[in-house]
Amino acid sequence: MKKNLSILLIVSMLLIFSAVSMAETEVRISGTGGIDLSIVEELIESFVVPELAGTGITAIYEPIVDDYQGNLINTLSAGTAADLFYMDIFWAEYIIKSGQVEPLDDYLAKSTVISKDDIIPSLLDAFSFDGKAYGIPKDFNSLALFYNKDHFDIADVAYPNENDTWDDLENKLAKVV
Repeated sequence: MKKNLSILLIVSMLLIFSAVSMAETEVRISGTGGIDLSIVEELIESFVVPELAGTGITAIYEPIVDDYQGNLINTLSAGTAADLFYMDIFWAEYIIKSGQVEPLDDYLAKSTVISKDDIIPSLLDAFSFDGKAYGIPKDFNSLALFYNKDHFDIADVAYPNENDTWDDLENKLAKVV
């Protein structure tokens, strides 16, 4: 499901760009290389390329095998970054505030494939700053906390619960350690 959603978003973004210009366009897509390289290349070949047939858009995947974040920062600074790329939520704000990333609001407003209303608001908020969307989330996951109740019992500390803030959790953990 995650990979299908990612491909849908890539195709959507490419079609958004095609609405802006029907001239022959080469769009560079950047991502991490790693073990998924052949999978991503196959997905692009199987889904993106056929979807773009006749649009005048050619998608080129440029995997980055080492230090993806560092490479992205360097290529953005040099003005040579890919047209579409992955931003992790933990450093997206830094990339966006650099001024090197274009807001997507106008593209999303013109798209017949995807709109802001199609995206879970809290996920879109993660890539939005000053009321503008700079990224489209490709997926999400659940986070869970596992802990050993025995350690909390021995320290006579209440178990973490859904009402705890991060500070509450940090204070409880400090007492358990």
